[in-house]
Amino acid sequence: MDPTTSSFIFQTIVSFAVSVAAGNVPLIKTWFNGNKNLEVHVYECFRKAIKTWSVNKGIREIEEHRWQTHLNELRQFLAGESISKEYDSLVRLWVEELQKDSICYSFIIEHKQEIHDLRMQEGFAQVMNQLHLEHEKDREQLTQIEVKLVELKNLLKERNSSSGEETVNKLLSILNKSVASLIERLQLDSALSLLNDIENSFSELIARNSQLEAKIKYQKGLTLFFDQTGKAFSLFHDAYKLAPQDPGIKEKEAQRLLYQGAYEKAKQICLSLPENNVMRIVTNVLSSDDVEAAYGQLPAKQKEDYRLRYEVLSIRGNSDKESNFLFDDKKVVAYQNLTYSNIFGWMFALTCHNVNLGGLLLLALNPDMVNMDKYQEAFNFAEQFYRLLSTREVERSLRMVKLQYCYWGFVLDRHESWIDEVMKIDPKDLKHHQDHQTLDITSMLMVKERYSEAFANIASMRSKITVNIANYVILMAFWAKNIDYLKWIFDVRRENGFKFNPSSAKYIAFNVFKNTSKTILQLIKEEDFGQNSDYEALKQLCLHYSDGEVDVNRLKALVNSLSEPMKPYVAMVLSKHGEAELAEQILPAKAGDSPRDLGQRIALGIMAQIPSKRSQLYRLLTEERKKGALCDDEILSIEFECSMQMEDYDNALEVVEELIKRHPNDEDVKVHHLKLLGRLHPEKLKEYEREMVGFSYSHPSYMQKVYQVFAENKYLDCAAEILYQYVLVSNDWGVKTYYFNEGSQGYIKGVVSRNYPTAEVGLFAICDMGDDNRSVFPVEIGNDVGEKLLGHQEGDSVVCEINGKNVELTIVHVVDKYGKLSLDILLESCNGSNPFMKPITIDPEKPFESFEKAIDAIGPSNQDYLQQLKELQEAYERGEKGLIHLVSHNQALEDTYSCLFSSSKVIVEPWQRLNQISFSDKAQKDVTFVLDITAVILFFEFQQKTGCCYPNKFVVSSSTYEFVLKCSKSSDTLSLFDLKEALDNQWLKRYNDYLSKDVNIRLNKLVQWMDKYCEKEMSDVTLEINHEGKSKFQVMTMNTLLLLLNKPMRCLITDDRFFMSQFGKHMRIISTETYIYMKQIEVTAYRELLMASNYMGIFLPREMIVKEYAKMEQGQKNYISYIMQDAMYNVYLFDEIVNASIRIVQTAHDILSARLTITNMLLSCLKSANPEIKGQLVNSVITELRDDILGSAEVKECMLDAARISHVIMLQ
Repeated sequence: MDPTTSSFIFQTIVSFAVSVAAGNVPLIKTWFNGNKNLEVHVYECFRKAIKTWSVNKGIREIEEHRWQTHLNELRQFLAGESISKEYDSLVRLWVEELQKDSICYSFIIEHKQEIHDLRMQEGFAQVMNQLHLEHEKDREQLTQIEVKLVELKNLLKERNSSSGEETVNKLLSILNKSVASLIERLQLDSALSLLNDIENSFSELIARNSQLEAKIKYQKGLTLFFDQTGKAFSLFHDAYKLAPQDPGIKEKEAQRLLYQGAYEKAKQICLSLPENNVMRIVTNVLSSDDVEAAYGQLPAKQKEDYRLRYEVLSIRGNSDKESNFLFDDKKVVAYQNLTYSNIFGWMFALTCHNVNLGGLLLLALNPDMVNMDKYQEAFNFAEQFYRLLSTREVERSLRMVKLQYCYWGFVLDRHESWIDEVMKIDPKDLKHHQDHQTLDITSMLMVKERYSEAFANIASMRSKITVNIANYVILMAFWAKNIDYLKWIFDVRRENGFKFNPSSAKYIAFNVFKNTSKTILQLIKEEDFGQNSDYEALKQLCLHYSDGEVDVNRLKALVNSLSEPMKPYVAMVLSKHGEAELAEQILPAKAGDSPRDLGQRIALGIMAQIPSKRSQLYRLLTEERKKGALCDDEILSIEFECSMQMEDYDNALEVVEELIKRHPNDEDVKVHHLKLLGRLHPEKLKEYEREMVGFSYSHPSYMQKVYQVFAENKYLDCAAEILYQYVLVSNDWGVKTYYFNEGSQGYIKGVVSRNYPTAEVGLFAICDMGDDNRSVFPVEIGNDVGEKLLGHQEGDSVVCEINGKNVELTIVHVVDKYGKLSLDILLESCNGSNPFMKPITIDPEKPFESFEKAIDAIGPSNQDYLQQLKELQEAYERGEKGLIHLVSHNQALEDTYSCLFSSSKVIVEPWQRLNQISFSDKAQKDVTFVLDITAVILFFEFQQKTGCCYPNKFVVSSSTYEFVLKCSKSSDTLSLFDLKEALDNQWLKRYNDYLSKDVNIRLNKLVQWMDKYCEKEMSDVTLEINHEGKSKFQVMTMNTLLLLLNKPMRCLITDDRFFMSQFGKHMRIISTETYIYMKQIEVTAYRELLMASNYMGIFLPREMIVKEYAKMEQGQKNYISYIMQDAMYNVYLFDEIVNASIRIVQTAHDILSARLTITNMLLSCLKSANPEIKGQLVNSVITELRDDILGSAEVKECMLDAARISHVIMLQ
């Protein structure tokens, strides 16, 4: 068959088939009615093609039922046009089958001329069918289009009889309405087909009428704009030459000139356009000297126009200038429909989403590292855009939309099918966006860890690689952990001739590790990075990781010339070589919108090396981690330490749980995790009982901490078993002593000392063998003695054969394995083999000298400190003055804070003494508690730190409230320098890093606290008091005291003991500590606050004394010296110290040091006691302490030594 004939025949076949599908051509229907077998044959040809189509079976089954949708591809193929890549092979197979079919061939030969005559009418019918299918709701406009198409058909019939002017008018009417409507509906292929038919049919008439010719060229330019932009602009220019006054044509000519950079010419053309015309506004903006400023001055409504912004962006994009000012939308808005008028707005909105996502091509995907909400929002928009676009005849020209849609869909669910969809897109359809397809596919393959395919894909564009793509490949090397990618891109750079930029140096630095540093150092030796400092920084970084000699001075000299991307690495290297302070200046850490930025993470690591930055670091780390930043282990550990210091245990638990996910077998992390669970969620410890019993501890300290966690939370059997299992396999005498002490006086005393009434299998019988000889025998089967003891009870006597002799055994006790082990340890200590349980003898000849030396060894003497005190402070300590006398009139609040929260002593009356004047539980309900300024500040600060609740409202004098209020309003002028110590030591809650701002916030919160928890009162007699010559602070104090006069059910809370000595006989006055104990409000936390603030005379429980001694013994920071000082002001500590001393003797590793410490503590109590009380205290210990209590003998000896020393001091 002749190729020309073949082409015509199969074009007409397709025309006929389309008409049959449309069902709108009467003659075709007649043919179909006369030959119904024809459609079957066309379909059969398609089915044969489907069967031989080499694609997935599932796809073949789907496409087999969609044969009519592929008729348009068949027509395009026969017309020599390019078709979609995914269907090209199918259409070729279909053509081959149609050529073989005799029915189709015979029909076409028979009706060849009729089909040819109907081709244009078939085109009209196809357009109308498409419009009916897509726009059934817009009936009125469809009717108008149909009328115009009928009119066009009539014109074709009557073209020889109609006058030229009449035809021109009718054609213009069709162009302005029907064709314009098709273009607006984005039926661009249909519109172009009609325009071509009109142009071919009325060519002579069009050539004689410039208006008609201009309109056709203009409309053809619109239809070709997306697919052939250059040709479209040429048509617009030709149209402008023919009809320069047409507004639409003017606009397109101005657009053409703007793309060429001819701003002034475009501006002249736009002068006659309306002021609100988009292209005129765009021209004015782009032709100004400052585009961003000109855009910023536009009315808000114009700046909201996406089409206007699209034009500015697309035209300005040719100049590579920044256009970030166009993307300030908090939320991108979508249109309700898709038309030619708003398609550019759709495209700009799509760009907005891409900008909001940073335009990133991901190389690895972790939901915690990307903002999935933003990706979901972008995907939803792209999906809506793509679905609307796929029903228009412009979809193929805008395949970039599908590309973006598929990529965002992949990011959300990472399904492989998205990769297949992107690969199906014909690169020709993407035009100048072809590289985007390659990069998107590479990104998707990298995310799926298909590294080899990803590299092969990127390598396919080797000759097109620019510096930006090169940077992408460098990052690929980092994520794929393949240094060969880096070597390859260095070779490509030399071939293509581009230069690396500062970002390149940064991305190369990503790849520098111990195992790659030497290779990278070799690669960069002959490279040009634009700035020599970047090369030098990379070189020093490689040297650092390869353990080479880093030139610190050279790095310091580069600081000012470094590019921004390289500063984090230089700062990191400097910090590792003793220049942390300089590194922090180069790269200060701050909270921001990019918590996962590498520079930010390096900055946090540097900050961790500077002790003075710890509190600031804690807030930053907590904030950044909660945003999702994945810090390294070192930084997480620092955050944990800071959390514990801040007593933010919930945050500490979050940190430890992150660490334990990373290191499930790390012993230290396990211990901290258990300790926090014990504090916050003790019920969850049950899940770890079995694991921790069988755990292999590397050091006794870890075992002891785990034991304490379970013991403190009442898991006593588990705690005993943990300790027991460790001691069984340990030769550490310290651990054995620890077990013995815990079993005799500690948490597991009840478990270890458990007695059983009957000797049963698995237990042990302690038997008296006569002559004070006792032995322990296991009760077990297979053991002659054990079997005979089986079933007997305490007190029973059993005769057993031992070593060939009959021996009578009397059962004294029956114990289990825990008691047996405790006895074994005790027996070992009796023969002197346990150094930790040896008694200590004291030299009675020189007790004073020995104890003085011991005291000096424990801690520094207070003599130097006492000598430096001012006269007023000395008077305060003697009780002659109060805190009120230490406060100056001009800075009363500052001085009050300084007295309460600095290193100077605050001496209070012991709460045990004040508690004697407190009220009964019933009476307390009617008591009104009045606060002075010291109590107000203490209770406020304590609640801010702990979040505690007070059970009742307090009363303050109005003058106290006004005093605080006035100070809060003038807080900018206050200088609470002494508060810095308390904040740095975390005694108080910090509100801001800057002290001035902290004071401002603090005092405002203090006022708010008083508003919430205090009622203001003014005494009735306050006006009768002469205030002349008194400061406002003194007046405030007097008014507070006046609130108690004639008020029997009122009690003053203050920590100024001067009031107690002066008014205690006439008023009820208690300390803040007394109130806390009375109401049982966070007693331990309040005691810690008072201890940190150097309060003297407070109550210290025996458990705390024991723990502090254990800290001292282990070389840790402790409060032993503080305890001794506190005892000098609180004789009520004597009982607690005696009981604590017994426990210390029982658990101490060094008995000599323990005895020295105990003697000193007892001595401190005796120093402040009068002779009568002193004798009673000494006698109570000597006569009442039971001798059978382990450690009592040593404590008695210490008491006698302390009494002797106290007597010497009194004589002096």
